[in-house]
Amino acid sequence: MASAFAGSFAIREQGASAMGQAFAGVAAGTGGLSSMFWNPATMTDLPGWQSSVIASGIVPYADLAPQAGTAPGLLPLGSAGNMSPSALLPALYNSYQFNDRLWLGVSLNAPDGLASKPQSPSASQLYGLDSKLISGEGALNLAYKINDMVSVAAGLRLLYMSLNEQTALLPVAAPPLSTLKGDGWGIGYSLGATFKPTAGTGIGIGYRSRITPEISGSLTFDPVPLIPTIPAGAYGVKLQLPVPEAINVGARQRFGDRFTAAATFEWTHWSILTSVPVVGSPIPGQTAPFFYRNGWMASLGGEYKRDPRLTLRAGIGYEQSPITDAIREVRNPDADRKWGALGLSYAVSDRLTFDLSYAHYLPGNVLVAIVPGNPNFALVGQPFVGNVSGRLDIVSVGLNYRWDTTATAPAAVSPVRKN
Repeated sequence: MASAFAGSFAIREQGASAMGQAFAGVAAGTGGLSSMFWNPATMTDLPGWQSSVIASGIVPYADLAPQAGTAPGLLPLGSAGNMSPSALLPALYNSYQFNDRLWLGVSLNAPDGLASKPQSPSASQLYGLDSKLISGEGALNLAYKINDMVSVAAGLRLLYMSLNEQTALLPVAAPPLSTLKGDGWGIGYSLGATFKPTAGTGIGIGYRSRITPEISGSLTFDPVPLIPTIPAGAYGVKLQLPVPEAINVGARQRFGDRFTAAATFEWTHWSILTSVPVVGSPIPGQTAPFFYRNGWMASLGGEYKRDPRLTLRAGIGYEQSPITDAIREVRNPDADRKWGALGLSYAVSDRLTFDLSYAHYLPGNVLVAIVPGNPNFALVGQPFVGNVSGRLDIVSVGLNYRWDTTATAPAAVSPVRKN
């Protein structure tokens, strides 16, 4: 789980070597075993039985300070401070080659997440206090190598999602709260294909389907003195939170024996998130408003094989957020982002490889303007205008291990008996 800074609550950091070149070419296999997250057909590039374990330390910063235009009754509550806690994101991949045509892949990931922990009291508290969205996904994939040029794959994905959100009901210190919490499951699938027109060229396309977990839980309102219209108590609620489908296209091209360039374009169907009804809420017609636009990401990168053991990587990327100025809100003040990344891989032995990558997302300032026209304004009816100063740093490490023999042993020669 981590704070998302673009792509709403989607978490891109699913592979250490992939991050080292800004995820360029991942659908074409540049992320090694982790490339199966974006395109399971890339498994056919990996012989034998292999495993990869990855941990990414995510260190975000997002300071939200109220500005002119905020309701006078909210301004004395002050700044929300740095709302984004740090997080550790794990990922695990395994692939097994049955024969020269068929591969099986199993992976565990946390593909979606969001955390917000503003100071309390704060001027923004009527629109959100502590928030946490966490996920876990298990995937089972089969890949088939048609010939030396073409491979295809398909897989099944099982997604778990948990949600916990708090909101202040009054603009005071130690306010009464409303708390929404729940969890649920959803099922989806993935498809992929790779194409190698020449020995040094690889092209891949991966598709991750939409998954819509049904989250069941409770909505609780603390008693609010002198405001009997707020229905104190706990209520059973349900909501469906769609996780959109995404298409990732990647390419890689080798130049000589040492250098490989790569590129990626990814499109995500975020516009399916409009307004999510909270079924069972005592407030008639209560919804969670999103109204996202579709998003996309593009990146360029490359790797240089310094020697048989050491490979160096670098990349740059740009992502358009699905959240525009008109709909930005307190819990997820997302914006477009640019970043650069560096990485390396070191082959400790024929079986064991170590990956290390670092990515820095450039600092930026964005405006949160919850005023008439913003879909969140109707939730409270008091304007809040704030400025978010943000940045993000990520360090990712990975260990890759091949369990079977990496070379074919010479056939035994039977002794010849001489008479």
